[in-house]
Amino acid sequence: MPLVFVHGVNVRCEDDPAEFESSVRSRDALFREISFRDAVSESPKMAIFNPYWGDLGASFPWNHAGLPRGEQETFGPEDEALSLLLDEVVTDPSSPGLVALETARRGTLIDAIDLLWAASSSRTPNVEEATAWAAAGAAAAQYAHLNPRPAWLGQVGTDPQFISRLRNELEEFTLPTSADSDTSSQQEAFGGTASSKLTAGIELVRKRLPGLTNAARRKVGAAFVSRNRAELHRRLARFFGDVFVYLRFRGTVDQPGQIVSRILSDLERADNLRGQEGKRLYVIGHSMGGVILYDILTNFRPDIRIDALVTVGSQVTVFEEMKLFTEHTSDTRFNPGLDKISRPANVDCWINVFDEQDVLGFATEGIFSGTKDYAFSTGKPLLAAHSSYFSQPSFHERLAERLGSDCR
Repeated sequence: MPLVFVHGVNVRCEDDPAEFESSVRSRDALFREISFRDAVSESPKMAIFNPYWGDLGASFPWNHAGLPRGEQETFGPEDEALSLLLDEVVTDPSSPGLVALETARRGTLIDAIDLLWAASSSRTPNVEEATAWAAAGAAAAQYAHLNPRPAWLGQVGTDPQFISRLRNELEEFTLPTSADSDTSSQQEAFGGTASSKLTAGIELVRKRLPGLTNAARRKVGAAFVSRNRAELHRRLARFFGDVFVYLRFRGTVDQPGQIVSRILSDLERADNLRGQEGKRLYVIGHSMGGVILYDILTNFRPDIRIDALVTVGSQVTVFEEMKLFTEHTSDTRFNPGLDKISRPANVDCWINVFDEQDVLGFATEGIFSGTKDYAFSTGKPLLAAHSSYFSQPSFHERLAERLGSDCR
């Protein structure tokens, strides 16, 4: 079963190639271990295509020379991302070593797990470790959903102790299966033969604890915003710049632009693979990636059948209202506010997900018919919410449920 994932704007492999590749591995592992574990019989062999188009996005030859200059201190991409993740978590800077534990105590255990796995998603140097990390996340998420506020949270006092106790709990935990399942496998254990994978995955999370502590300390003080003005400027410039570049250079059906051509190449490869094996074809677009996928599926290749389209934190409806899609640029058939646009004929199922705190995520049901909107809380504010979906095990758990119920 092939999957094509299209990223959004402001994604640059060249900023930190190792971190970028690690993040992709981590996301792919969560797709295999959680989101699509029930959709394929051999998920490790699931073909995932990740067309990268960031290098074709906006560039700034003068290197942002228009930015006011002054004494500046900027965080690297990891620290900035962690700082955003911690924006609503860190309230007591005197005890930054309690970030994960306090998150669990003030919210639920799944909140802490999502924070820990999101913070460690760029720490998976190879496929084996990414798989172990994702499998441990899947186990932790299932445990947390059944034990949202376990009593043992009051028995540990630091984040390292919290991680150790979580690992011990997972070793002993068994997940009851449905009543109509095969009686020969009434329980799935996270211990036993899976112990080594669980240990390896938890260890990757444990190694990221110092990063949480450092990010928590650096958030203290009003100077944080001013020190990061330059970085914020660059990110916003690339964000809007990538949108403008895509719209200007997307090309035509006869002569697709470079971004469209690159994504089309992987989409066609996935379609051919699906045809050879008689499998389903899934496509997922994050943010601008969902916009590009909709544009491709309605204009450039409306002949490719998609079993399920998933748009996450995306702006498809905004682009539609502004008539920026080639298909509907001069469409006068619709009476705004009364009529709706049908789901693309070549898309069998369309799921749209957004966080209500994500200012860049929009619903679809008010403009399109045949879609299904779902709200998902990342527990993060604003830009942190927008970038946190795919690194949280609980998101993948929900995606698996919705794909199973809505896109059979």
